[in-house]
Amino acid sequence: MKRKVFENYQDKTREYMLFGVNSIHPDPESRDILLQILLKICESNVVAAIGCFHFWLDNIELRSPDACGFDYASTKEGERKYELKTGLDAKLNKLAGLYVEREEEARKRISSTEIKISHYIEPGLNGIRKCTNYIKSLYKDERDNLPLYLRKINLKYFKFSIGIIWDMNKDSRVMKNGVFEFFNHERDSIDGTCGSSGCWFDFYNSDWDEYYLYNKPYFISHLNKIQKILDDISPGKYEPRPEGEYNTLLKLGIINRKGREFYTIDEKVFEEAVHLHGEEISEQIQENLKLQMKEFEKIMVKYNEKVLEGETKFKKAGERLQRLKYVAEHMLEKSGENEENGD
Repeated sequence: MKRKVFENYQDKTREYMLFGVNSIHPDPESRDILLQILLKICESNVVAAIGCFHFWLDNIELRSPDACGFDYASTKEGERKYELKTGLDAKLNKLAGLYVEREEEARKRISSTEIKISHYIEPGLNGIRKCTNYIKSLYKDERDNLPLYLRKINLKYFKFSIGIIWDMNKDSRVMKNGVFEFFNHERDSIDGTCGSSGCWFDFYNSDWDEYYLYNKPYFISHLNKIQKILDDISPGKYEPRPEGEYNTLLKLGIINRKGREFYTIDEKVFEEAVHLHGEEISEQIQENLKLQMKEFEKIMVKYNEKVLEGETKFKKAGERLQRLKYVAEHMLEKSGENEENGD
C-alpha cells in the first residue's frame, strides 16, 4: 500500500476493492517479511489459481507466460498458443484449470517486446518462488546461482504484479469440468513494491459491491484467512485494511472486528451504518462545492476587473470560470434534490 499494509480503496471509476497491509519499513527484515507475505498468501487456500505475473528487479523485468480462461483460449489461435493445465503438478503449481501460454510462444513474445530487458520466468507458484529466491540472493550478495542477467545488478528496489483467482470467487468462474471460464488479471491481483521509501503490499478484488461487501460472510472469511497468515508471520503487527478510510469505517460499524478477527453484524444495523455514512459524504460534498463556488466568485471578480481595465486576454479565462461555476451550482442543486428524495 502506498502507505499501509492493508487498506481498502473505494473508487467508483475503477470498481474494485483495494486492500493493503499497514506500513512496512525498508530494512532487510521488512523486505523479507514482504516476500513471506507474498509467498504465504500465494501458497495458501486463499488463492485458487495464479495467472500471468511480472517482477521488476530495478529495471529488469521477469515476465511469466500469459494465462487465461476458456473464453479466451477457445478460438483456433488460442488453441495453438495455449495449453490447458491439468493434473497434480498443475494443481500444486496453482495452474490447474487454466490455459497457459506455451513456453515457445511466451519466449518469442517476451523477446520481441520493446522492453529489451524482459526475461522469461516459468508460470505459477514455482515461478513466483524462483523470483523471490532471486531477490533474497541479490540482497545477500549470493550470486552464483543467479541467471547471468541478474548477477551484476545492485538491487535498489523490486516490485511485482500477479494476476490471481481468489478462492472466494472460484465457484463463479469455474465450469463443471473444472476449467476456469474467464480470468480478470487487471482486477483480481496482488501487487507489491519495496524500495528506499518503504514497502507496500496490496490486493484487489473485482467483485465490488460498494460497502456491502464488508458484511458478506464469504468476504469476511477471506479477510480472516489473510489476517491469520499475517499473524503467523509477525504476530499482532499487520492487518488487512481498506485504503483511505479504515478508522472511519471501523468507527461507523461498516467494518467490524474484535481482536484479530473481522465479523459480520445484523443486516439492518449494517445498512443503517452505511446510510449514515452516505449522508456524511453527501454533506461533505455540498460543503466542498460551496467553498469552490466562493473561490470561483473571488477569482471572477478579479478577472472582470482586468477585462474592464482593457486586458481582454482575461475574458476567455473568465468565461471558462463562469462555466465551471454553473457546473458546481448544478451539482450542488442535484445533491440537494437527492438528499430530499432520500437517495
